[in-house]
Amino acid sequence: MALAKLTRQQLTGNHRPSTATNEYVKFIRNLKPGEGGRTTVEEEKVSRQTIKARLKKASEVAGVPIKFRRAPENEVIFEVLGQ
Repeated sequence: MALAKLTRQQLTGNHRPSTATNEYVKFIRNLKPGEGGRTTVEEEKVSRQTIKARLKKASEVAGVPIKFRRAPENEVIFEVLGQ
């Protein structure tokens, strides 16, 4: 059987972040408002949508609001907002 049991916590989306997201959390926590980050699809070896999703989740976990900036289609640029 290929089914796996999920807890209530996993079903509500509050499960533990992935290793990649944890790395993003550490990075975001070290930034001050007005600072930000940049990466590319080539460097991360995943899609732009995946990078943005990881960053959104990481910002929620870290409690640090971010805003995505305009960037070429193969890049993701974000800024940490003041709280």
